[in-house]
Amino acid sequence: TEGYQTMDLLAALIFAVTLWKITKFYGFSKQETKKVYFYAMTLGGFLLGVIYFGLGLAAQSHEAILSTVTKDLYLNTMAYSTLGHVGGSMACLTVFLACFTTIIALLVTCCDCALQWFEKTYEAKPARWYPFVLITLIVLTLFSANLGFDMISSFISAIVNITYPVLILLAIIRIAQHHTGFALKQNLINFFVLGVMGYQSWQLLN
Repeated sequence: TEGYQTMDLLAALIFAVTLWKITKFYGFSKQETKKVYFYAMTLGGFLLGVIYFGLGLAAQSHEAILSTVTKDLYLNTMAYSTLGHVGGSMACLTVFLACFTTIIALLVTCCDCALQWFEKTYEAKPARWYPFVLITLIVLTLFSANLGFDMISSFISAIVNITYPVLILLAIIRIAQHHTGFALKQNLINFFVLGVMGYQSWQLLN
């Protein structure tokens, strides 16, 4: 039942921003952008479903072996036990490359958000601050990656429990606004968001 507190929803939102920038860069029309998003959403959801279903079956068939190792070694143990030394190494390399591409997308999006804030707050040129912001984010990432599995897992658990309901709520509101044309005032949206965050935080503390 260990899910590693995966943050696929947050990653999907980050990739959606990256995909939107790509379609904008290549001059896609609004209709073409919708089609690209639909295909990406369908393929991504299907592949994630297949991956998690496969991981569930693999974990069930290796229950005896997994009971002898710590949680951070579950995937490695299953990979080497199922695929052997060479196949297990290739599987670990695949996971590394998947995480690496996700990190790149996250860094690009976070840098863009930070540069927009610098530009609005200090009227600074974004290009001038880009190396500083990028290096700062990389250092913070390296620091957090070495905190240990248990600490990272507990930290992510708090983030997921607070942010996921908010993200789902915002997605529902934006979809409803797009299809109905009914626009909620931003203050009301902020009220709902803060209310959900406050409730989730209270639940965690208790």
